[in-house]
Amino acid sequence: MATPFATPSPRAQAPSQVQMFYQAHREVSAVNDDFMWLVQNGMTREDLARCIQLRPSLWSRFEGFLAQLPSREAPAPVTH
Repeated sequence: MATPFATPSPRAQAPSQVQMFYQAHREVSAVNDDFMWLVQNGMTREDLARCIQLRPSLWSRFEGFLAQLPSREAPAPVTH
């Protein structure tokens, strides 16, 4: 006859503080890599300003790039 209660499964061990630190580090690094991809593929000053306005908790750490990104209104540099 089956017991009325299910046998408890072994409890998964919680991650250590070091494991949590490195997981958070990987997540931040992934966001930074994604941002740099956006910059290399044509993100403009206006795009970043709008992102900061919409979600400052994520994008405000990149506001130092506002002065360095090209503007939509600025003409493309001439190369010879």
